[in-house]
Amino acid sequence: MSSAGAFPGPASLKLLPLYTLALCKVPMLRPETGTQGPSMDERAANMCDILHGRSDAVRSMIYPRLFCVSGLADPAAAPIPPVTRLSSQHVRPDAAYLLEYTHGLALFLGAAIPAEQARALVGVDQVDPRAGYSLRQDTPLGTAVGRLVEHLRSLRRSRLPLFVIPSGSAAARVFTDSLVEDRVGGPDYASFFQSVVSDVSQSR
Repeated sequence: MSSAGAFPGPASLKLLPLYTLALCKVPMLRPETGTQGPSMDERAANMCDILHGRSDAVRSMIYPRLFCVSGLADPAAAPIPPVTRLSSQHVRPDAAYLLEYTHGLALFLGAAIPAEQARALVGVDQVDPRAGYSLRQDTPLGTAVGRLVEHLRSLRRSRLPLFVIPSGSAAARVFTDSLVEDRVGGPDYASFFQSVVSDVSQSR
């Protein structure tokens, strides 16, 4: 028997429950219908991405990569920040995040992002969810984020478009739907993991 919270299997498979849950939440497989779920067009497009997409694009579709970029202006900061887990518990409202997903890159601005940080990234002190913004390239923080953007583009070998998405905007769903460890399109990861542990333990 495994201790509570431990994956009852080999270490090489410890991420299997996480990626299984993430795969179940891709638009093609999500169970919701109507206004609460993806449209038929979204499901069809998603199926084409899975069947014909490059492996790196499919990986980003199943479990997108998220980076907190608020501290990149610090000279001591690593040029590529650690990956942030796709859960709202790990997303601070006073920070900015860069999301790499299937079709592009999204710079998400938290609802309580400081004025200095907003100014360095998009040139305004107060972010308006209804306005459109582009990333500044003439500030230390904007330049550092731009370098990270170009690095991710080079890894994907594609000129991925960059979108600036303020919290509360109509486009914010792109960001929130990517938080696959939350209760979005299915159970949250903690509940799913416990059900996996329970099922495996009972089958032994």
